[in-house]
Amino acid sequence: MNIRRSVLRLMIILSILALFENLFICSNFAISDEVISICKDVAHVIILIFFLSTHRNEFSSLDIKKPQKIFVVLSVFLGFLLLSLGSAITDLISIIIPDFYSQNTEIAEYSTVYMVYFFIYAGILAPIVEEIEFRRLLLDNLSSKSMRQTVSTILAAAVMFFSIHTDQFNFGALCLGIVSGLVYYYTRNLTYSIIILFSGNFTVCFLALLQFFTSENTADTSENIDYQELSFVFSLLHSIIILMIISFIMKYFHDKKTECIIR
Repeated sequence: MNIRRSVLRLMIILSILALFENLFICSNFAISDEVISICKDVAHVIILIFFLSTHRNEFSSLDIKKPQKIFVVLSVFLGFLLLSLGSAITDLISIIIPDFYSQNTEIAEYSTVYMVYFFIYAGILAPIVEEIEFRRLLLDNLSSKSMRQTVSTILAAAVMFFSIHTDQFNFGALCLGIVSGLVYYYTRNLTYSIIILFSGNFTVCFLALLQFFTSENTADTSENIDYQELSFVFSLLHSIIILMIISFIMKYFHDKKTECIIR
């Protein structure tokens, strides 16, 4: 019970840290948004390392084990699929609520240094940090819980993971939280959920970096995707097909659960 309270306190501290970041950014603080974001990320990592060091007996193993090649491939594929699913869900909502996308997207200008930092942190380091927090710590001892408790815990962790991702792919983050939780439950190997998040994050960061260095930094938005013109039926079928493929992959993980845990 004490360790659960400690994990809960950690999540509260990290939530407060994210809240302060948003408050500083919204209040036009004297320090630039980029510096505030970097300071928050550094503090985030330091807090996590301090937590793990003070609870090394309870979390002596992070369940990061040698992966099997077939599951590595499937995990990478899941990352791409979940990214695409998040985009498809956003398309659907944007068709139903035309102002949704414009209300949840802000055009911001960043420096080259920050974009490189963003690529390294969000694309490479964040998957490890976030999976340790939202899968290893929050989903600890799932095997000793009932199926109802297991499902509730995985969903709760996914919602918490979803709540800290407010970009246009946040619905993909919710799906990713659920899928990564299930994969971790099936395999007890954090490596696969890290690869899933790495696959999605790295793709987003690479595309953002590519767009940053190839754009002419003009105010012309004629090339932006017009979500209102997308076909509802097409987006719905897109979502259904992706969900079906994800379901087949998850069934494979489930069927191989015992083999994964043994290895």
